[in-house]
Amino acid sequence: MAETNVKFDLAAVNMKAFGKQNMFNKKWYLRRERLVAYTITQMLGMAAQGAATYCMFKYKNLRHHIQNFSHHTAKVHDNDIFVSAVLSMTFPAVLSVFLALEYFLLLFWPANVYPRWWNRTKIAVVVGSTVATGATIILSTVVVSSHMGTISGVDAATATMLTNFYFRPPLNYHTWPQNIAWVVLTWLCFVSSLVSMTLMLVAQAAESKAQRNRAQVLPDSEDVVTEVLEKK
Repeated sequence: MAETNVKFDLAAVNMKAFGKQNMFNKKWYLRRERLVAYTITQMLGMAAQGAATYCMFKYKNLRHHIQNFSHHTAKVHDNDIFVSAVLSMTFPAVLSVFLALEYFLLLFWPANVYPRWWNRTKIAVVVGSTVATGATIILSTVVVSSHMGTISGVDAATATMLTNFYFRPPLNYHTWPQNIAWVVLTWLCFVSSLVSMTLMLVAQAAESKAQRNRAQVLPDSEDVVTEVLEKK
């Protein structure tokens, strides 16, 4: 059975924990690197989510305005940009939540040894969210760079008039700087999440190896003590 040592001492939760001396203490394997990587990933994730949310609501409002102006005759087809934005909001958010939890556990209680089920769950969620973020940003890049929305239900002249009147955000996605900002921020978040995921996997592998070594040493030590007592 894997060794566990989980103690949440609330006395460890204090402002001194955020000090340089504590956060960059080399006593714990890859602790400072993980704290820095998790912080950067969370910040980039929040920025990407904010940009994606802004773009999503702008295109939602565009659809609403055009439909109302045309008395629901014109229909705006921009589901591709809408779905891409929602996915860009979702997976970085899930990743940020778990990294934030891991950040504070690592900051306040670095000596804790957690059970195997938690380590597996944590790694599965982080790896899954990172892969999903990668797939999302590839989809978003393709949509923003090569797709464009269309209007149906009205003639071409009316559609042109509507797009000229409601020109922001444009149905030609790549011409709007906000879409470019959203895609760039999500790419940066994905790259940072890869670094965070790698550091987490390496640190977890080292911790698991240390646990196995301790598990092999302890039984031998108990046998030695037993032999000494039997001789006495």
